[in-house]
Amino acid sequence: DESTFFSAVVGSVEITVSPVGGVSLDDRDRVDVNGGGGFRSMFRDFVFASGSNLAFEGLQIDIAGLAADTDYPVTIWSFDKTSSGPRVSTWSAFDGVDYATRVAAYTFDGTALGAASLNDYRLDFVARTDGNGALSLRGTVAPEALSTYPHHVFVNGLLIGQPLAAEEPPVVTAVTFDAATRQMSLTWRSTD
Repeated sequence: DESTFFSAVVGSVEITVSPVGGVSLDDRDRVDVNGGGGFRSMFRDFVFASGSNLAFEGLQIDIAGLAADTDYPVTIWSFDKTSSGPRVSTWSAFDGVDYATRVAAYTFDGTALGAASLNDYRLDFVARTDGNGALSLRGTVAPEALSTYPHHVFVNGLLIGQPLAAEEPPVVTAVTFDAATRQMSLTWRSTD
């Protein structure tokens, strides 16, 4: 039943979208009304948390099959031209203990111009996979959102970029101690 989850496999990566709170999932095809310039096909379709108008209702995106314990850049596009009024969502990623906020109070208003390029109506943040290579993202109605609007959490597109290189810590190459002055000196090498 598409109102309870969407699932897809892309190569070796599995993506599942499910509702959070007392909402269901729904989708729309807006043809060309959402704009998008040369990327109309991405902006025209979206999945959304239907009825998400109370704080912490929304949707969850679970992604399996990525590298374990790795940081990934995440981009989400979120817009609907026919949803007038401010739609406010908070986006978070599971950090091993809880969902940590990555983007607080992302807002769009459907009365604004439609998307002109992939630089419009997007959220960018970094999220870390767990030890099994799973990534869990949540978009929920922000606490400051007006409950008079029926839907706040939309996803037109999702991009998980190439893994980010781990930062190498500095390596101490020499330690000297001057007994007369009681001072210690360190020499180190870093990748910066």
